[in-house]
Amino acid sequence: MALAAPFPAAPTARAPRSTSGQLRLTRRGRAVVILAAAGFMLLAIVLSGRFTADAGTTASDAPAASSVVVRPGENLWQIAQRIAPESDPRATVLRLRELNGLHGSQVDAGQTLVVPTS
Repeated sequence: MALAAPFPAAPTARAPRSTSGQLRLTRRGRAVVILAAAGFMLLAIVLSGRFTADAGTTASDAPAASSVVVRPGENLWQIAQRIAPESDPRATVLRLRELNGLHGSQVDAGQTLVVPTS
């Protein structure tokens, strides 16, 4: 006498198969593939920028600079005219402010300023 199982066997679930034999991606799978590709591209951009940023900046490429001492009663405009008489004083004043980290145009007598020599 054969004994019957108390509960009927559950049907086995099968993954749907593609009839063409190719791999099919779900919406989530496509999103993962796209995000992974974008991540690799971003990583490549960051790494290439890191290695090429320092490529042309050697000490010999940097413009030479010297220094001047501010005379009593002298301002940046006068210093710009003194150090670069052939150049536009506005551009020279801007460059002086950048080189010396000045936020305004006030300088003090005896102060040493770095000036471009080009």
